[in-house]
Amino acid sequence: MPKESPAPHIGYKPAPRVLLPKPRDTVAINRLAILLMWLPVFAILLVILGGASERLPVWDSGLLDDVDEALTRRALSQLDKDDELAAVGRTRDVAPKIAFLFLVRGPLPLAPVWERFFKGHQGRYSVYVHVSTPNVTLDDVVDSPSFKGTQVPGVRISWGGPNLIRAERRLLAAAIADPANQRFVLVSDKCLPIFNFTYVWDYLFATNVSFITSYESGWRWVFTMAPAIKRYQFRKGSQWFALTRTHAAMIVRDTKYYDLFVETFSEIPDESYIQTVLAIKDPENVDTRSVLYVHWGGAISRHPASYTPEEINPDFIRKIQQDYMVPAETIYTLTLSGSRPCTLAGKHTHCFLFARKFELNTIPAFLKLGDVVGY
Repeated sequence: MPKESPAPHIGYKPAPRVLLPKPRDTVAINRLAILLMWLPVFAILLVILGGASERLPVWDSGLLDDVDEALTRRALSQLDKDDELAAVGRTRDVAPKIAFLFLVRGPLPLAPVWERFFKGHQGRYSVYVHVSTPNVTLDDVVDSPSFKGTQVPGVRISWGGPNLIRAERRLLAAAIADPANQRFVLVSDKCLPIFNFTYVWDYLFATNVSFITSYESGWRWVFTMAPAIKRYQFRKGSQWFALTRTHAAMIVRDTKYYDLFVETFSEIPDESYIQTVLAIKDPENVDTRSVLYVHWGGAISRHPASYTPEEINPDFIRKIQQDYMVPAETIYTLTLSGSRPCTLAGKHTHCFLFARKFELNTIPAFLKLGDVVGY
């Protein structure tokens, strides 16, 4: 006789049935989760790779390598096209431009002066801006036509940190994607031109050399850079440059020395990276001086002095304009490189095209100097 099932306890309720997803449903859910996880990356890459006319994201949300790779890929694609034309003896029939690369913290207080400098020269220049303050959209804080839609993806930087050369490479990569850009000038938010646009354009295109302060600095070299970089090859100088397209392409294409600087050198790499690469690869076509004038606050100062409104007068600007000598490079009492005449295409010339540091309160005084600066 079969046993009867025990009576259930009073209040007993059978457990609800759990409907497990079918294997096919589980696969679909997993695919959806993966897609959602990668969606932010795809969004950034699509914008960057979508063409030069589309706006780049203003901040890379920590996806440093992805954004760097996407910017570099687009730049290298253009450089490959340039090489294909050069291989058959052809060049692009485009009017050459100067790419002005702005390395700034946030808003551009001197934008009104730059706007006057650019006026009437559309088609002869390009502007690219890297903002180091997180999540600042330049178009929201700068009401200036020349700077609209010019922001490249930003990365947080600090004085002397490795991300400074990352920011410079992003600016160069964004600019080199336009084949018309043939000169690349790095400036800060406190730089101003001391000559008019035509003079600057003629000066930079009068020669096929790049301008960047560079001198031997083997005492700053670290042994972990060997054998790629030898002690005698190491260079130092101010980061502000005016590069030819050939040299800009060298920096964008470089991975060997960039990785080495990021991984092994922490002593203000932005003042040695580009200088060292060019000294190794093409020293004959580099004029080792800057076209940007700075006034150092004293023998032991690590930062240039800022100008006051009282200093901004015709005599002050003319003195900079008429400087024909490359300043000696010194640190404390040690002379690193001596003073020498500035030359351009074999002739003596003015040394400087730009100057820094100008503060916001100097704008009214500077705008009164139109007869002196020519704009």
